[in-house]
Amino acid sequence: MPMPTDAQVDAGALALWAHTQGCTTDEAEERWNSVLEDFRNVYRRIARLVIEAALDKPGNQTGD
Repeated sequence: MPMPTDAQVDAGALALWAHTQGCTTDEAEERWNSVLEDFRNVYRRIARLVIEAALDKPGNQTGD
């Protein structure tokens, strides 16, 4: 199974955090460094799981 790169995981975590904060990724990027490291690690872990699932079964993505 292909593994996501750190850049993919970081981008996914930032996008996820932006979504939960109700802001754009540009706004989230400005605030990201003020988020506690423990929370950033949680978002990275979630992003890694989502990306791994997408890489594992690319033909099964429905967009739902």
